[in-house]
Amino acid sequence: MDIESAAPPCTDAVVMDALNARLRATPVDADCLVAALLLLVEQRGISGVARSCGMSNATFRRQFRNARDLPLSTLVRVLQAFAMQLRVETR
Repeated sequence: MDIESAAPPCTDAVVMDALNARLRATPVDADCLVAALLLLVEQRGISGVARSCGMSNATFRRQFRNARDLPLSTLVRVLQAFAMQLRVETR
């Protein structure tokens, strides 16, 4: 049996479900949120996402290197590149 054929297709919906599950399962801090977004970015391709955000690959990677220093404007641009929005809810 081929391993690749056994894996579920990596569609946006599958990735979003996995991200939501990860963010709900653990206490979310800046590092966790950025790590979850990076999973999505890597699935899509860093170059394309960086371009959608209006920045170079180098700038994009530098900003994501340290979650605590990630500008909110970059976070919002990445979410917009994926047609996503940030929502805050009470637990």
